[in-house]
Amino acid sequence: MDDGISSFWGPVTSTIECCEKNYVYSSYIAEFFNTISNVPGIILALIGLLNALRQHLRRGLVFFTYQTWHWQLVICCIMLHCNAHQHSDETPMVWEMLLYLYILYSPDWHYKSTMPTFIFLYGAAFGVPSSSNWF
Repeated sequence: MDDGISSFWGPVTSTIECCEKNYVYSSYIAEFFNTISNVPGIILALIGLLNALRQHLRRGLVFFTYQTWHWQLVICCIMLHCNAHQHSDETPMVWEMLLYLYILYSPDWHYKSTMPTFIFLYGAAFGVPSSSNWF
């Protein structure tokens, strides 16, 4: 923290400042407006969860899972902007993208095991090093 501002979360490990200066408005929130702007994402994900629960369609569980992952992604984005620690939202973004690809293309797959296996292996290959902070 170059400006000498103390943080509740400890030293900043992020190598970038996303859009605004860190810890200007509060010692608890690094990027105040980026953190607050994620609140509509939580509300929309909760509305999507409720709609998925209300629908008893064949794909209701898939959309419920997607909305749950989206809600988790928004929470991770809030964590990133709140404490300015690197790697808190990158892995959930990749996993949500893979889940979205699964939802979009699963009805058209000719080989039912190939694409889910690829998606799982890609997600694991990205998630393990990311959680270990290898890159």
